[in-house]
Order: sequence, then structure tokens, then C-alpha cells
Amino acid sequence: MPLSLDEITQLLLTKLQDHNVHPDVDLSAENMGAITIGQLALDSLDLLQFAMDVEDELDIESDVAEFPADATLLDLAAHFHELHTGPTHD
Repeated sequence: MPLSLDEITQLLLTKLQDHNVHPDVDLSAENMGAITIGQLALDSLDLLQFAMDVEDELDIESDVAEFPADATLLDLAAHFHELHTGPTHD
């Protein structure tokens, strides 16, 4: 069964705790729309490892390493959610 957006948000927060996120960043679900990838201050290897960790958990492939630094964690969660559940059609 596919994970909800909230579950993917929690997954991202959990996986980010395993990486060297900038100490001033408050990783919480409430802040997902305000925290950008750039603010995490992950080096390229940490960002790649984080993406691979999430991909493995969701059994998907993503281009998160190509995400702009100003994309928020909520944008990233929505991206992973769409890849995990498939595109929605209105």
C-alpha cells in the first residue's frame, strides 16, 4: 500500500537525522514548507546518500540530486509521493 504524503514527510525527517544537517535547521513536520534543500547544508555526497536512502525505502528512482537548492522539503516530499504513488490526474 502506498505511503501518504504525511508518512513520506516523516520518512524524510527520519532519514535526514542520519546525515550532517546544518545544526541551525529545526527538522520538524511543521517546518517542512520553510526549510530548503540549500539550508540543510548537505554536501553532494550526503545529499546523494539521503536520496538513495529514501529511494530504497520507497522502491523508486528519483532525480533529487538535481533538485534546486531553493526547493523546500515539502516540495521534495510531494515529489517523492508522486513517484511512489504515480501521477494524479484531475
